[in-house]
Amino acid sequence: MKGKLIVIDGPDGSGKRTQAEILVKRLMSEGRKAELVSFPQYEGSFFGELAGRYLRGEFGPAEGVSPFPASLAFTMDRWEARPRIQAWLDAGVVVVADRYVSSNAGHQAIKVADAGEREAFVRWVERMEYEVLGLPRPDLCVFLHVPWAVAKGLVARKQERNYLKGAREDVHEADDSHLARAEQAYLLMARGAGWRTVECCEGGRLRSVEEIAGEVWAAAGKVVGG
Repeated sequence: MKGKLIVIDGPDGSGKRTQAEILVKRLMSEGRKAELVSFPQYEGSFFGELAGRYLRGEFGPAEGVSPFPASLAFTMDRWEARPRIQAWLDAGVVVVADRYVSSNAGHQAIKVADAGEREAFVRWVERMEYEVLGLPRPDLCVFLHVPWAVAKGLVARKQERNYLKGAREDVHEADDSHLARAEQAYLLMARGAGWRTVECCEGGRLRSVEEIAGEVWAAAGKVVGG
């Protein structure tokens, strides 16, 4: 049985890692082989470490770094993980990715002001990652929608993250305009085929982790046959 690739994406603070871990555990409890991969891979990955430097602001504010070289760090980090992901898929494993190719469209394409050029950039990213570098295409992308202002508040409550080396926010999280535009980019992207949006807020309040996990499982179950 060929494996499946399920992506959990959304803004920082939306609970991607938590939901990805819950999904892996649920899959394993249902008798499926499952593995988790998270991007960027800040440690042990040459390009993941470069992505961390960008997010720490070592190359300047996010909007001052061209989306082309910025996206390359994240793309090549995934490329480093490609043999492992492909081997899992070939072995029938369900691979759950915390972030994937969609993150470049969500965070880098928004730097391109012209709508036509922005669409061309997204196509460039997809060609580079899927066709040139041979990354496997997802069977499902789940977008955890949390309004950007709510997500920013959740980020502020996070424990210290090693890749930031003591800072509280990365260059994306520190820029409210970036976060607002990224939210709209994700919402537009999530209208496409192969996506499922999970609304993580209801009546201005966050839903429980269990409620959100139930919706994630409902979407994933259709893909893996659960």
